[in-house]
Amino acid sequence: MKQNIEKAERVQRCFTKRQPGFNDLSYEDRLRRLALPSLELRHLHTGLTWCYKILFNRVNINSIDFFQLSPAVTRG
Repeated sequence: MKQNIEKAERVQRCFTKRQPGFNDLSYEDRLRRLALPSLELRHLHTGLTWCYKILFNRVNINSIDFFQLSPAVTRG
């Protein structure tokens, strides 16, 4: 999985570098100026979104298949 992310990130690095005036900027600066998140950040965001959807029954997936909820109650 990490290899696929690195390959996709390489494509985005190449694409952003080819934009006019962006050749001498670092990858992070290119992303910032183009208002793009890194693919790693997008992957994390997608994973967290799916966790939310599964836990709050927004999708037809059984949360027990993915999570073991603690019976402990915190903060009342």
